Amino acid sequence: MRRYPVERYLADPAMSIRAALQQIEETERRTLFVVDQERRLRGSVTDGDIRRWLIGGGDINAPLADVLNPHPLSVGADYDRDSLSVRLVELGATCVPVVDAQQRVVDVAFWEDVVMEPAADLLTSQVDALVVIMAGGRGTRMEPFTQVLPKPLLPIGDKTIVELVIERFVKHGVRRFLLTVNYKANLLKAFFQDLPAATRSGSWRSPWPSAPRAAWP
Repeated sequence: MRRYPVERYLADPAMSIRAALQQIEETERRTLFVVDQERRLRGSVTDGDIRRWLIGGGDINAPLADVLNPHPLSVGADYDRDSLSVRLVELGATCVPVVDAQQRVVDVAFWEDVVMEPAADLLTSQVDALVVIMAGGRGTRMEPFTQVLPKPLLPIGDKTIVELVIERFVKHGVRRFLLTVNYKANLLKAFFQDLPAATRSGSWRSPWPSAPRAAWP
């Protein structure tokens, strides 16, 4: 995901290598795309390119034009995710410029957007599992707090530990939970029964999206 405007990933060929290193550090992407005044792609520079230049005795104040790769990978706006993900993995690249018909850089596609988001969508749509949360321990290492509340109900910020655990699974498509309880079990049951849309049948509907469900054994 892009943290900055596209311009922060672009550089002028006359920029010094020292300045480029600082820009790479700020954007945390290891790569800059070198463009002309019309924003047409002229090359790319990675931190590895600069490192090899310096090891070879190059001047850190030299212009980027001296170290750029004149044949960088680029894609059009209609790029194929599967093909691009393979190329990014093969090259060990973290991003690639998206160019128009005139080779002007209009966007930057990042590795996580190309590779990870489709995988996350697939995972979310396919997961059908029951998660068992063992919530019956006494939590002795967290005394005296657990003398009042069971460990799953201890707050972290504005949420309880068990809420945070469930939310992590919900983000990955899990919707069914089983809590095993023992110590202060009635407090846990009361907590979930007080959630919005709760029922008193021993199961509950949570306030999270897509209605994950939990039940008592």
